Amino acid sequence: MYDISQIQEAHHIFLHLLQHKVVKKGDTALEKYFHDMNIQQLVKRFADTSSTQVLVGNMNVHLVTKPKGSIFATNFTQMRDQMKERKNDGRVETRLELYMIHLVIMVYLSEVDGESVRGSHIDLYGGIRYLELTTRVSEVIEYWNKLLENDPEFSLGVIED
Repeated sequence: MYDISQIQEAHHIFLHLLQHKVVKKGDTALEKYFHDMNIQQLVKRFADTSSTQVLVGNMNVHLVTKPKGSIFATNFTQMRDQMKERKNDGRVETRLELYMIHLVIMVYLSEVDGESVRGSHIDLYGGIRYLELTTRVSEVIEYWNKLLENDPEFSLGVIED
């Protein structure tokens, strides 16, 4: 089914993704991933066995943790489930704080894979400047506030404990 060269290439690509987490689609290390379906399947199998998954965005390929059981990171679901434990040590006080943490993370991830990567304010490996991230989060909140004012059907679904 798979020959040894495909297995080796898939392993090389998976290790590259594991090392960098986010790789531009044009990266030469990913070339065979997009041209050989067997290599693509093998990379996905390697990811599956490590509780990760490969997500292909518009401009980047991401290696992300699966929602449950990953050894690499704690995901949002696990973070939510552990919120009550963390409440006692001062890290997360309320559900609203947890939602705000998620919002900041999601805006950051959007910036990493969005059109703004072409701009000068973000460096794929160095991150985004704090001021730029706070500006982007504020823009999202302002946009949502406008939607709340103008659209009675729109809801953020935040319920405070």
